[in-house]
Amino acid sequence: MVADEDAADVLAMTAHYANPANAFRVRELLLQADLTEQAAARELEIDEGAVRRYCAGQEPVPRLVLLALERLVGMRRIVTG
Repeated sequence: MVADEDAADVLAMTAHYANPANAFRVRELLLQADLTEQAAARELEIDEGAVRRYCAGQEPVPRLVLLALERLVGMRRIVTG
């Protein structure tokens, strides 16, 4: 049973948020960070196609991707002042 509980914890930490608002949020964050989909994929070290699908609302956006993009926006604000 411990393995089942561990799997549930991992699923909770990597929960996906499949809704149009998240696709909009990804596009908004890319604009704020002045990143193209390709540049964002490089920064996050994920597949460029996945970023395109997130932006188009064709694939659920992992919570960690949203958090990483928000962090990138914050870091770029600090650097550019």
